[in-house]
Amino acid sequence: MTTPRSSVSAVGLGTPRASNVSSPLQRGAEAMLLGKTTPAARAAEKRALTCARPPPRSQPEAMSPAGKSTGIHPPGATGPVAVPTEAAGSEVEHAGQSRRLCEGSIYGGAPVFEEMTNHLPSEDGALDDETARFVRQFVSRARGRGAHRLPRLALLLRSASSLGTSGKEELSQLDFTPVTMAEGLCRSYHECERVFRHFARGRQSVPVDALITVARGSLESGRAAIVREVWSQLDPQGKGSVQVLDLLEMFDIRRLPDVRFGRQDVEGARRELLEGMNASLSGGPDRSNDYALEESAACRRPRPVGDPSGGGPVSAPAGRPDVRFRSTGDARSEVAGRPPAFNPDAQISIGDFEAYWTAMSSGIPQDEVFEQTLRSPLTNYQAHGKAQAERLRIHPPHGGLKPCNLRLFGTFGDGSQRVLVLRNDEGLEHLSAAAGTGDGQFWTWGPKVQGEVVRRLQADGFIGLKSVQLRPF
Repeated sequence: MTTPRSSVSAVGLGTPRASNVSSPLQRGAEAMLLGKTTPAARAAEKRALTCARPPPRSQPEAMSPAGKSTGIHPPGATGPVAVPTEAAGSEVEHAGQSRRLCEGSIYGGAPVFEEMTNHLPSEDGALDDETARFVRQFVSRARGRGAHRLPRLALLLRSASSLGTSGKEELSQLDFTPVTMAEGLCRSYHECERVFRHFARGRQSVPVDALITVARGSLESGRAAIVREVWSQLDPQGKGSVQVLDLLEMFDIRRLPDVRFGRQDVEGARRELLEGMNASLSGGPDRSNDYALEESAACRRPRPVGDPSGGGPVSAPAGRPDVRFRSTGDARSEVAGRPPAFNPDAQISIGDFEAYWTAMSSGIPQDEVFEQTLRSPLTNYQAHGKAQAERLRIHPPHGGLKPCNLRLFGTFGDGSQRVLVLRNDEGLEHLSAAAGTGDGQFWTWGPKVQGEVVRRLQADGFIGLKSVQLRPF
């Protein structure tokens, strides 16, 4: 039994181990030695990451403590546990990784979580881990619906409020809990209570505008300048509002990144843009309806029944045999009388425009992509509009006619011959009264135009000219 042990020691001494090298195999071996490969240990480690606190240290007891954690107790409820010396380095490394994961910035949000919650600090000024996690999830769920869903969310919150005045609605806890649970912003009553206490700041109500401001995010100074510059091009008169049809005419939806790269069709992008600027007449969000519209836009399915952009009729049977008497053109009349998907006479204010692009800015981390998303549709309209305006001009361009340069052979009354240049050929091709003479080739005009050519040359100063030869030389 001693020979294999000595051989193993010799092999271990012959292959020295690098002190600064950490491979996946080494980390797996350390995890096995520390007893972290059991399902209970992995579940505890996952729950610790979810609760935004370092994982529980290895227990020196032979059995796990009595009771089962619900994951909602405050951090540090379990007392400190002595860590073996050989596992201290691995535990510190794991704790640092967990800390970096929990302190990472939200996608599209502020670099530090405290910067996002500066608008509404908590009651005691300190934000515990559980409340921070609940608030982070609340904001993430509100933004996860998309920037075009925020106006409808604001309308639901305002309609659920029982405090405040019009335009300054406030939610009590009895109002806040049902609407946030119904919209999926909170998952439990305990979560609703912690989020409400955080936003209430020690009061009995939460302003709706404050909730929407936190969900929408903030716009940096550089991006705000770009938004105002684009708006000044959409509203050159400075009226403060733009009609929907004018906006759709100037802002080319086809130049948006999602449409250009095939992630979304033109109609869906237009619907989301108008819905985000509070100018859409469509109903609330429905995933099945959105999927049906995407399928019909891709020509994989027909238009849904009742769709304003070409769906079938709802009340008219459209060819179905029935005992009732149908009027002529009932299906066509119903489809024609259907209200549009958006109000063409609606006015989009600068506040709606800035609010939509502020919410869009939260999901675009790169400044260059944000600037290109705003400028590309407008620049495309300006370039194509100028070119199309030149093509569709009704009035002729200003200025005189450009002179021609026809070299003719003329004969004068004294018998001399000279090469003459005709500068005015306007209408000469019509004097021949023959087809095929409007191609600018003067030798096809025939002898009927010679008299008019001689008269025009005499008016130019060629006195004594008798005849000309209309042929090339």
